[in-house]
Amino acid sequence: MYKYFRVFSFSILTLFLLSHCAMPKKCNDGGKTKTYLTDGKRFKSLLKERDALCNENNTLKADTTQKGKKIRSLQNDVKTAQQENQNLTQKNKDCEDKLAQQKQDYQKLNEQYQTEKKDLQNIIEAQKHELQKKGKSILDKDSEIAYLQNKQKQQDSAIKALEKKLKSEKEKNDILSKNAQQSIAERDKKLQEKDKELAERERLLKEKEQRVAELESLMNRQDSILKALNSVVKNALLGFNKDELSVEMKNGRVYVLMNDKLLFKSASATIEAKGKEALKKLSAVLLKNPDIDIMVEGHTDNLPIKNAVYKDNWDLSTARANSIVRILSQEYKVPEKRLTAAGRGEFMPRADNSTPEGRAKNRRTEIVLTPKLDELFKMIEK
Repeated sequence: MYKYFRVFSFSILTLFLLSHCAMPKKCNDGGKTKTYLTDGKRFKSLLKERDALCNENNTLKADTTQKGKKIRSLQNDVKTAQQENQNLTQKNKDCEDKLAQQKQDYQKLNEQYQTEKKDLQNIIEAQKHELQKKGKSILDKDSEIAYLQNKQKQQDSAIKALEKKLKSEKEKNDILSKNAQQSIAERDKKLQEKDKELAERERLLKEKEQRVAELESLMNRQDSILKALNSVVKNALLGFNKDELSVEMKNGRVYVLMNDKLLFKSASATIEAKGKEALKKLSAVLLKNPDIDIMVEGHTDNLPIKNAVYKDNWDLSTARANSIVRILSQEYKVPEKRLTAAGRGEFMPRADNSTPEGRAKNRRTEIVLTPKLDELFKMIEK
């Protein structure tokens, strides 16, 4: 029912507006035409405007008649809807709340209708006033058109000047474009050269990375060999005291440190029996690892030596290193090409020579074991 009521209200509103918008006087009905005290052009214009309004009025009347038929049809529909609403109310009491709400909505719509009706009346009055205002402004249009024509001429002149300037700028742009294309071609060429250079650098970098990886792998292998050698040597010389013999690993080498009291008597280069036993055990390890180079270094303290056999500590340290090299090669069959003897004298101390303890540590023989690095050196030289 609410839907039909809205349609009915809208139809009444439309009929009201159409009835108020229609002209109250008859047009072209045979009556006499009023004479206006204006010029001929103005009179003809008003006649045309009146005829147009009359035609519009006739159209609105016909439309109003049609709307009236629709309204009557809608009114019949409203009655039918009300009857249906009463029947539905009897069947379902719960619909009463909805009906009450619809009545409230109807009241609101009615109020809205009154408000909109008033607004439309105001709009109609405003439009009438606007039409009167426009009628007065028509007279000013001629002068405005003349002004606009003059302004158009000025704009045409300005456009011609701009076109001339645009042509000049276009010629300049063509020159700049040609120069820019030349510059782009040169840059492209340089960029291609840079790309080739970059590709070559990337290739060299990959080669270097590969070499570094190979070097790291080789160094890791050398380090593994060194650790294994250090462990084997320590295990082979377990039967000796720490103050007589020790094994340590540093700078990529294994150092076997033998105290003088294990190898020699004071101011002598003759090896003692216990020292030979240590050298025999060490030589067994060296023979099983042929890729190890052996450097024998003799060291002394800083107390000067004076006897008929040795001139100084340097001479004594060299003689002791030579004695150990000969025993390793002659008695224990370590290949001579793997052996090197060096006398360091007092010039590479491990402790302070100002104390008896420090001098005792400095009187030693160091057997330096170095894994062969031929493959590593070859790779570095590439």
